[in-house]
Amino acid sequence: MKKASFRKALIPALAALLAAVLLCACGATSANLVGTSYDNGGKTYAASSAASYSMAVSESGAKSATAGSSSGSVPSNPDTGDEMTDKIIYTVSANIESTDLDKSVEAIDRLISQYGGFVQSSSVNGRSVRTEYGGYTGDRTASYTIRIPADKLDAAKTELSTIGNVLSVSTSADNITEQYYDVDSRLKAYKTEEERLLALLEKADTVADMLEIESQLSDVRYQEDTLETQLRGWQKQVDYSTLTLYVTEVRELTEVTENNVGYWQEIADGFMSSLRAVGRFFRNLLRWLVSNLPVLAVIAAALALLIALIRKLTGKKRAERRARRAEKKAAKKAEKQAKKDAKNAGKNAGPGGEIPPSAPPEAQKPRDGE
Repeated sequence: MKKASFRKALIPALAALLAAVLLCACGATSANLVGTSYDNGGKTYAASSAASYSMAVSESGAKSATAGSSSGSVPSNPDTGDEMTDKIIYTVSANIESTDLDKSVEAIDRLISQYGGFVQSSSVNGRSVRTEYGGYTGDRTASYTIRIPADKLDAAKTELSTIGNVLSVSTSADNITEQYYDVDSRLKAYKTEEERLLALLEKADTVADMLEIESQLSDVRYQEDTLETQLRGWQKQVDYSTLTLYVTEVRELTEVTENNVGYWQEIADGFMSSLRAVGRFFRNLLRWLVSNLPVLAVIAAALALLIALIRKLTGKKRAERRARRAEKKAAKKAEKQAKKDAKNAGKNAGPGGEIPPSAPPEAQKPRDGE
């Protein structure tokens, strides 16, 4: 009985001692892993330590980015506490008409040189209103996308009237300040992570640790390149605003009327505009006729020759048809006369049924003096 009770008491005690030993071993292992991940004097590095570090840095970077983006309308530098400059992208679009597109293009080139800009894209389409062929006139158009330094954009807008008659100008602004510094904060977090991973790579002893750290370095550097490219693109758009010009060549410039014009003045203006349109139509028609007179003369001669040939060919057929109609008419008339003579002869027959010989026409005529 005593031995049995002693065994029963010994088993729980051994179990508790074994559990305590295991817990101490796990605690020592965890402390060792943390020490090898961040202690500069450590000798061994576990692959899981790099992963734990990466997660910690990523979380800290995300927190700093969130703090930077939610600190107010103008973010502040987390290192110095100074306010950041606004990042605003300006875009201007203008519709212009000109009576001489070549001179307008020269004015655009002077504008670009004057304000230190450059042409991003350009195109010129159509034919000049002064170039005419076959009576056709076509309007030319030009489209320019120009990049102008942002600090000179307002001054450049005041020079648009040198290009031509400005019909409309529109300006838009896109404030990307928060997005810009949010991406910048993420980039700084990745830079910090890269430096610490490089420090870990120098102290790594096993190939597995080196491969794991190098893999994470590759991912971090890829993210850095992506964010740097995005920041450079934004900064270029901020530094150089976009100015888009649409220029149309016209014969007459559009008259800019005031908004307080009276009703009868509007009617008079519309009537005069209609008269000018009619005048342009007849002027263009006369110019078309005169300019195409040689072509029209050749066409008229060809038509006259064709008509004469057709009449000649159809004249013979008409004569033949007339002759046939005359013959048929004469035959019908002779037949009709024969029937009539036969009928008269039957009426004049004698008692014996004999028809007396008809006297010659000379005998039937009365003699003179009878």
